[in-house]
Amino acid sequence: MRYKIVIGINEKSELEIQEYSELEDEQFFLIYKNIYNSADIKSAIEEGDRVLIDTLRNDKFFPSKDYMNQIMDVVKNIYAVNDENPFEISFDDQEFNIEETVEIEEPVESKEDVENKTDDNAPKKHDKIDELLENDS
Repeated sequence: MRYKIVIGINEKSELEIQEYSELEDEQFFLIYKNIYNSADIKSAIEEGDRVLIDTLRNDKFFPSKDYMNQIMDVVKNIYAVNDENPFEISFDDQEFNIEETVEIEEPVESKEDVENKTDDNAPKKHDKIDELLENDS
């Protein structure tokens, strides 16, 4: 799913975060909007990243760590340069999931590894052969 976050200072000098989701091709719809007191955000920035993250996140707005880091960087930049122009961050979960899958992909076992893998309680491969040979005689 593709979505975007628009972050800026509104006309009341408050931090405003809007989250949009792409429900149709290239058509984004507002799914969440939150307004933060600028004094609270400035204080959280001074106290460190963990406090800022805790201040921005809530039950309805809980981006992943990677996305939150990007959002946090934008918020800090807005207050560092006193920029009232909105910033837009775009995310695509599909691309993120593909990258994650590649990173955590486990090595494929060879046919020999699978054949030689045994359970402690299961008879070993050579035990079965010995048993069959005994039955043939």
